[in-house]
Amino acid sequence: ILLVGCSNNDGTQANIAAGQPPSGIELSTPELVRVLTPSVVHIAAEVDLMGRFTQRTSRGVGTGVIVDDEGHILTNNHVVEGARLITVTLSDGRVLTAEVVGLDATTDLAVLHIDASDLHPATLGDSAHLQVGADVVAIGHALDLEGGPTVSKGVISALDRVLQADAQTTIEGLIQTDAAINPGNSGGPLANMEGQVIGINTAIIESGQGIGFAINSNEAKAIMVQLIENGFVERAFLGIVPINITRGIAENLGLPVSQGIAIRSVVAGFPAAEAGLQELDIIVALGDDAILNTATLSRFLAKHKPGERVTVTYYRGQDEIHGEIDLGSRPEG
Repeated sequence: ILLVGCSNNDGTQANIAAGQPPSGIELSTPELVRVLTPSVVHIAAEVDLMGRFTQRTSRGVGTGVIVDDEGHILTNNHVVEGARLITVTLSDGRVLTAEVVGLDATTDLAVLHIDASDLHPATLGDSAHLQVGADVVAIGHALDLEGGPTVSKGVISALDRVLQADAQTTIEGLIQTDAAINPGNSGGPLANMEGQVIGINTAIIESGQGIGFAINSNEAKAIMVQLIENGFVERAFLGIVPINITRGIAENLGLPVSQGIAIRSVVAGFPAAEAGLQELDIIVALGDDAILNTATLSRFLAKHKPGERVTVTYYRGQDEIHGEIDLGSRPEG
């Protein structure tokens, strides 16, 4: 008799005890917590606030995830942005000063670095194959309560959510979950039941009940690599204002495709205009990447650099057109 999915063998328990998730085996929630907790850190960020006549220091708290043996930690940009001092507390009680490696406000991600040995990096999973309804666990220092990180469990409620963080920032491709996420959870891991980090918790909706959001791990990995290598994210730029095409919009307007991005407007003097793209054209592919929505467009632009020439496939009316476009740089300000 073959027992499938049993996690209570000596090898698996040894991996769990060492903080290493056994590949391809679904863990119980306590096992998952034992695996992931050594990778989760408490972050305290001190920011100087200037008043008209006074200066005071504000202390914010968040969570981070150790991602390699070199001491890099992935967290949220809003946890550490503008901090004059960042202190990281490891699960074993060590308290260390962290340096900012890079920040990216567009995705609300940041990478820190600590000088430490004997670290326990988390495994970053593949978020491309997530399914709505799958069980997930969030771990973080919610409300900065004493006694270690808080654990909450829920499901993936939706995928590819878009959140308007502020007037200038829209975060796309988010995982929505009903696992409880509270202030202090920011920057902490959302994990699947194999103990892999599949999201970085980033936001809640104050008016909602049990609605939280996490940046998907594939997006986080791509941004993290650029932050570690360069200290910033260099994004290509098209010079368009896009609109997501949905199945309902396509049916109502008789469009030739049910996914893609329609061009609401083209910015004169930038790549799209130079390539001859026009208002109401529908972009469906750039290079070898299908452009299904603004989230996939953002991922494409984040992994390509200004100056690259790529093919563009788009529809004008019912006609499919293939062309080339020279990617540009995002204007400052």
